[in-house]
Amino acid sequence: MLIATMKEPDGSHIVSAITCPRKTTEDVKAAILRAIFLSEVFFKATPVSRVHTDRESAIQSLVDWFASRTVTITTNVGHDPKGNGSAEVMVGVICKLSRRALDITPQRTAKRSLWQAAMIYSSFAYTAESRNRTASNKEDVIKLQDLLPFGSLVLVTCTKDLQETSKIVPRAKFAIAL
Repeated sequence: MLIATMKEPDGSHIVSAITCPRKTTEDVKAAILRAIFLSEVFFKATPVSRVHTDRESAIQSLVDWFASRTVTITTNVGHDPKGNGSAEVMVGVICKLSRRALDITPQRTAKRSLWQAAMIYSSFAYTAESRNRTASNKEDVIKLQDLLPFGSLVLVTCTKDLQETSKIVPRAKFAIAL
């Protein structure tokens, strides 16, 4: 899991929790691109100009790639939680929100398997709330009441390949919103 935190000039925070299966250069690069896409396109944030890391080797291997996009990489002492305090605090906040989201799940194994989905959900909800506090334009406000609670039961339409051939079979199925 890669957690990217971005602070906007207006003081709001954009937090992206992105699944990253392995810490290879390719996977980290793809995760960073998804985080940048979410912040710049979906949340309409200012373009990313600096990446701060704790000397993570996969990110360090992308120095030339970042330089070609005019993004500066800054580092602190490797693996020192005090060296990047604001990011560590934000990770703690997202973890706390994720634990709250998972409190509705009674089984311990289910909680473990849904952890990444809860992290992604919590980072989106936190970012939406942070952006709403500083929004100067009503069009930029994300309505949190439209955001389904984590684990809600929803009805989704099925694609043809999921439907059976009988005309009596329902065209929708129940699913859990993550």
